[in-house]
Amino acid sequence: MFNCCGFKLEEGEQIKFILSDGTEIGPFTYGLNTSVRVLKSEVVYYWPTGKENPPETADCVELYKGDDILANTKLLSEFNYPRPDNDLLMLTLRVVVLPPSAASKAPSTDLATRDVQTTPPKTIRCCSIPCSNS
Repeated sequence: MFNCCGFKLEEGEQIKFILSDGTEIGPFTYGLNTSVRVLKSEVVYYWPTGKENPPETADCVELYKGDDILANTKLLSEFNYPRPDNDLLMLTLRVVVLPPSAASKAPSTDLATRDVQTTPPKTIRCCSIPCSNS
Protein backbone atom coordinates (compact mmCIF):
# COMPACT_ATOMS: atom_id res chain seq x y z
CA MET A 1 0.00 0.00 0.00
CA PHE A 2 1.25 3.51 -0.88
CA ASN A 3 0.37 7.00 0.33
CA CYS A 4 -0.36 9.97 -1.95
CA CYS A 5 3.33 10.79 -2.33
CA GLY A 6 4.28 7.30 -3.52
CA PHE A 7 5.99 6.23 -0.31
CA LYS A 8 5.45 2.65 0.77
CA LEU A 9 3.50 2.46 4.00
CA GLU A 10 4.93 0.35 6.76
CA GLU A 11 3.63 -0.42 10.19
CA GLY A 12 3.94 2.64 12.34
CA GLU A 13 1.85 5.42 13.83
CA GLN A 14 -1.88 5.99 13.43
CA ILE A 15 -2.42 9.71 12.77
CA LYS A 16 -5.50 11.80 12.22
CA PHE A 17 -5.57 15.48 11.35
CA ILE A 18 -8.06 17.93 12.86
CA LEU A 19 -8.98 21.07 10.91
CA SER A 20 -9.92 24.34 12.63
CA ASP A 21 -13.67 23.64 12.29
CA GLY A 22 -13.33 20.17 13.83
CA THR A 23 -13.38 18.23 10.55
CA GLU A 24 -11.11 15.17 10.66
CA ILE A 25 -8.82 13.83 7.93
CA GLY A 26 -7.79 10.23 8.47
CA PRO A 27 -6.80 8.23 10.39
CA PHE A 28 -3.87 6.97 8.34
CA THR A 29 -0.90 4.79 9.24
CA TYR A 30 2.59 6.18 8.62
CA GLY A 31 6.01 4.65 9.07
CA LEU A 32 8.25 5.99 11.80
CA ASN A 33 10.64 7.48 9.22
CA THR A 34 7.90 9.73 7.78
CA SER A 35 8.73 13.44 7.95
CA VAL A 36 6.37 16.26 8.86
CA ARG A 37 6.84 17.57 5.30
CA VAL A 38 5.23 14.37 3.95
CA LEU A 39 2.39 14.67 6.49
CA LYS A 40 1.72 18.22 5.28
CA SER A 41 1.58 16.96 1.69
CA GLU A 42 -0.94 14.35 2.79
CA VAL A 43 -3.15 17.03 4.32
CA VAL A 44 -3.14 18.94 1.02
CA TYR A 45 -3.87 15.75 -0.95
CA TYR A 46 -6.70 14.53 1.30
CA TRP A 47 -8.26 17.97 1.92
CA PRO A 48 -12.06 17.49 2.02
CA THR A 49 -13.78 18.34 -1.27
CA GLY A 50 -15.81 21.52 -1.08
CA LYS A 51 -14.09 22.70 2.11
CA GLU A 52 -13.32 26.41 2.19
CA ASN A 53 -9.78 27.78 2.04
CA PRO A 54 -7.92 24.68 0.83
CA PRO A 55 -4.13 24.93 1.16
CA GLU A 56 -2.37 25.42 -2.17
CA THR A 57 0.84 23.67 -1.13
CA ALA A 58 2.36 21.96 1.89
CA ASP A 59 4.08 25.25 2.72
CA CYS A 60 0.62 26.72 3.45
CA VAL A 61 0.07 24.15 6.22
CA GLU A 62 1.30 24.16 9.79
CA LEU A 63 0.92 21.06 11.96
CA TYR A 64 0.69 21.29 15.72
CA LYS A 65 1.14 18.63 18.38
CA GLY A 66 -0.29 20.27 21.46
CA ASP A 67 1.10 23.81 21.41
CA ASP A 68 4.21 22.91 19.41
CA ILE A 69 4.62 23.72 15.70
CA LEU A 70 6.22 20.71 14.02
CA ALA A 71 9.30 21.38 11.89
CA ASN A 72 9.31 19.99 8.33
CA THR A 73 12.41 17.90 8.97
CA LYS A 74 11.11 16.19 12.13
CA LEU A 75 10.36 12.45 11.84
CA LEU A 76 7.54 10.55 13.53
CA SER A 77 10.14 8.56 15.43
CA GLU A 78 11.25 11.84 17.07
CA PHE A 79 7.82 12.65 18.54
CA ASN A 80 7.81 12.33 22.30
CA TYR A 81 4.49 11.09 23.62
CA PRO A 82 3.54 8.17 25.82
CA ARG A 83 2.84 4.92 24.00
CA PRO A 84 0.68 2.35 25.77
CA ASP A 85 1.62 -1.31 25.77
CA ASN A 86 -1.22 -2.22 23.41
CA ASP A 87 -0.05 0.31 20.74
CA LEU A 88 -3.64 1.47 20.08
CA LEU A 89 -2.81 5.13 20.59
CA MET A 90 -3.67 7.46 17.74
CA LEU A 91 -1.73 10.69 17.36
CA THR A 92 -3.91 13.72 16.60
CA LEU A 93 -2.31 16.68 14.86
CA ARG A 94 -3.99 20.05 14.56
CA VAL A 95 -3.94 21.66 11.10
CA VAL A 96 -3.64 25.40 10.56
CA VAL A 97 -3.81 26.74 7.00
CA LEU A 98 -1.80 29.90 6.47
CA PRO A 99 -3.00 32.58 4.07
CA PRO A 100 -0.92 32.49 0.86
CA SER A 101 0.90 35.74 1.71
CA ALA A 102 1.77 34.53 5.23
CA ALA A 103 2.98 31.18 3.91
CA SER A 104 5.40 32.87 1.53
CA LYS A 105 6.71 35.13 4.33
CA ALA A 106 7.03 32.33 6.88
CA PRO A 107 10.63 31.15 7.30
CA SER A 108 11.12 27.65 5.99
CA THR A 109 12.42 25.03 8.39
CA ASP A 110 13.51 22.82 5.52
CA LEU A 111 16.80 23.85 3.90
CA ALA A 112 15.89 22.17 0.63
CA THR A 113 12.79 24.34 0.18
CA ARG A 114 14.26 27.74 1.01
CA ASP A 115 14.06 30.28 -1.77
CA VAL A 116 17.34 31.39 -3.24
CA GLN A 117 17.56 34.97 -4.43
CA THR A 118 18.19 34.76 -8.15
CA THR A 119 18.15 38.45 -9.03
CA PRO A 120 20.98 40.71 -7.94
CA PRO A 121 20.10 43.58 -5.62
CA LYS A 122 19.34 46.88 -7.32
CA THR A 123 22.18 49.36 -7.39
CA ILE A 124 21.40 53.03 -7.06
CA ARG A 125 23.84 55.29 -8.87
CA CYS A 126 24.12 59.00 -8.32
CA CYS A 127 25.90 61.56 -10.35
CA SER A 128 26.08 65.31 -10.19
CA ILE A 129 26.50 67.62 -13.12
CA PRO A 130 27.94 70.99 -12.29
CA CYS A 131 25.85 73.87 -13.48
CA SER A 132 27.51 76.90 -14.89
CA ASN A 133 25.93 80.28 -14.37
CA SER A 134 26.97 82.24 -17.38
